[in-house]
Amino acid sequence: MKKIIVVFTWLLILAGLGYYLISHAQDLKKLIHISFLNLLIFTLAFFGMQFFNGLRMRLILCKKTVRLGILESFHLTNINTIANYLPFKGGIIAVALYLKKKYALSYMDFAKLIIANQILLFITIITVTILSVLFHYILTGIFLYRVFWLFAIPLIFILLAIFLLNRLARYILPVNGILRRILEGVDTLSIILADKKLALNLVLINCGITLIMGIRFAVSFNILSFRASPLLPFIAGQVNMITALLSIVPSGLGIAEFMAGVVSELMGGGLNIGIYGASVDRIISVLLLLLVGLISFRYIYHGMLSTGKRLE
Repeated sequence: MKKIIVVFTWLLILAGLGYYLISHAQDLKKLIHISFLNLLIFTLAFFGMQFFNGLRMRLILCKKTVRLGILESFHLTNINTIANYLPFKGGIIAVALYLKKKYALSYMDFAKLIIANQILLFITIITVTILSVLFHYILTGIFLYRVFWLFAIPLIFILLAIFLLNRLARYILPVNGILRRILEGVDTLSIILADKKLALNLVLINCGITLIMGIRFAVSFNILSFRASPLLPFIAGQVNMITALLSIVPSGLGIAEFMAGVVSELMGGGLNIGIYGASVDRIISVLLLLLVGLISFRYIYHGMLSTGKRLE
């Protein structure tokens, strides 16, 4: 029943986004001017982001003695991104199956690493965005208080939740289900943060990812001939990533675009430009994924067929 509700919700949101874009098709068509330079910058930013995501996966898997190659991690990230457009977090399932077959990494260990990884990325995105809002205030004297609290409240909540989970660990540990998985993920995060070098590298990579996402949205806004302060596309990009991380809808499809519109409205850019910008980012990134997807699939498929080195 739960799966049916998720699929129904996804289809409903997707239909809503499709209707919105179709009803504004003429306006969108007038706005779009894709130059070779815009396309080149977006392409470089997109593949740069895939590379950094692969590097992040590569580093975090080292805690379980899994040594991914650079190309392997890049192609695996592409498969993960493509499969995340399927229901029920298909990308995570695809990566878990690959790592289980080739490196004998248990699904449980992988789940712990994924939860720890997502928590760290979530905290990094929100912290960087809050600092950006404060920096904007220092430069301009304009404090975007609604945007500030939009990010500050979730950050306070997640830090408080981590603190409480650590304190209540011995009481919660016997409990099965999603709460136990989250607790184990928090515990794994503590282990990762205890490795200062690894933690610093992951935070730097996460910061790089936030910057690249801002560049992608800045290019998308430029394609729409919309001139905005650098902060607007940057924050819209961060909201897009957070929504994709938290949403039950595949890759945050529909919800991410709407939330980008909400942030754009809060910052005075208007609802439409945020939705349009996120939609342009989505369309171009999906097309690029489709172009590289076959190569990545062949690479990963042959990797699964090879004997590889199976690690405990």
